[in-house]
Amino acid sequence: MCFFWRFRSFIIFILFFLGLVDLFAAPLWNVVIHEGRRYVPVEDVARFYGMRLAWVGEGEFELVSNGRKLVGKANTKEVLLDGVKYVLCFPLVGREGIVFFSAMDVTKIIEPVLRPSKIRDATLVRTVILDAGHGGHDAGAVGPYGREKDFALDVAKRAKVLLEQRGFRVLLTRSGDYFIPLEERSAFANRHKDAIFVSIHFNKSVSGVASGIETFALAPRGVPSMGEEDVTVNAVARYPGHARDAENILLATAVHSSLLRFCPLPDRGIKRARFHVIRETEIPSVLVEGGFMNHPRDAKFIAHPSYRQRLAMGITEGVLRFQRAVKGRPFLPAPNVVASVAEPTSASKVVSDGESQKDSKEEDENSAASRQEKEMQISKKGNVDLTVEQRGKQEIGEEGVEEGDGYEKGEMESFSAERLSGKNRAGSMRPPKGIGEAIFMKRLKQLSVLQWNVELDEESKGN
Repeated sequence: MCFFWRFRSFIIFILFFLGLVDLFAAPLWNVVIHEGRRYVPVEDVARFYGMRLAWVGEGEFELVSNGRKLVGKANTKEVLLDGVKYVLCFPLVGREGIVFFSAMDVTKIIEPVLRPSKIRDATLVRTVILDAGHGGHDAGAVGPYGREKDFALDVAKRAKVLLEQRGFRVLLTRSGDYFIPLEERSAFANRHKDAIFVSIHFNKSVSGVASGIETFALAPRGVPSMGEEDVTVNAVARYPGHARDAENILLATAVHSSLLRFCPLPDRGIKRARFHVIRETEIPSVLVEGGFMNHPRDAKFIAHPSYRQRLAMGITEGVLRFQRAVKGRPFLPAPNVVASVAEPTSASKVVSDGESQKDSKEEDENSAASRQEKEMQISKKGNVDLTVEQRGKQEIGEEGVEEGDGYEKGEMESFSAERLSGKNRAGSMRPPKGIGEAIFMKRLKQLSVLQWNVELDEESKGN
């Protein structure tokens, strides 16, 4: 008998050491089966993660703890976690006054995002592989102001400079306008084990009214891709990328939330797909869509160097956030752009094997901006509508600040620090008092990259 208890204690210690059980408190999960899938009550989720549960409406809940906040509603497929929209693997289920999460969403989204330090064998990033989508004969999505392949490569090159300044080794899958097959992109990434992979794209919708930024991580086994209603044969197949499920969603979270901090477009959410470059890649990987090439507002932003610089800055900060998270340190500040959990998101339909343009099923209603506008406008929400007049004539040049342009020394730097630190959320992207809108846009690309670097230096000390 004594041997039995000693053996049992030894096994419990080993399991605890491996992180498989909580030695002190392992709350009982009340698992129910719904449509053949396992679900757990939101109360169990709150108890396990030590969060306070509050009901804010019929079927609507909030889980709050230590600056973290999870918001959701029964019979929907979206939640907000720390202000970022996630499209769940399966809808939240409401039954007899109880809201249930699918067990898949708890293990594949909530757990790695709330407790990233518990991810086993997490990648310590030294190399960043940037994949500019399309190239050569494959132009990708084409909009009124240019081609996806060109804009994606420009963002990749800008991000490469910023990441190298942070001490990372940066590799590009393509550095010019030539075509690289999808399988070669994945094979290239797989040769580097201390790396993460970020594929850069821009979107296009059928009607041209969809707008915003979205980020894709590989759909776990048994989970439908975006645009699929049911689990297909492909959904149950095992791909190389599945070995990094936890890191994939964590990387998507880090990059997506950072993009929202820097870019004034709507949050379309973190989504799931099986694009070739993220399913066949053995290192943590994501695919980002930096806006819609055929939306009146998005297209003008994408065509502007200042916006593409912001995308590059967002990617850079996202890499740093990921690195901090796997080391057990908290993320940087929350995003400025906060979407409503009830706001419709896109359900992108994959047309090709994963790199071609996607048709959006659900469209953003904000499409009133005309392509003939000749002045930018700042919306009530603080978003800037950048107008490109006569295609490219008003592009910001690379020259420095001109004398006599109405700036006092330090004004732009002060505004930059405010914007990038999240202190100016109510009026994000609003120019400082007394500075004209045209001058503000002219200086948008110069939003004190030096100040941004100083800020990140302070945040990343000890990494």
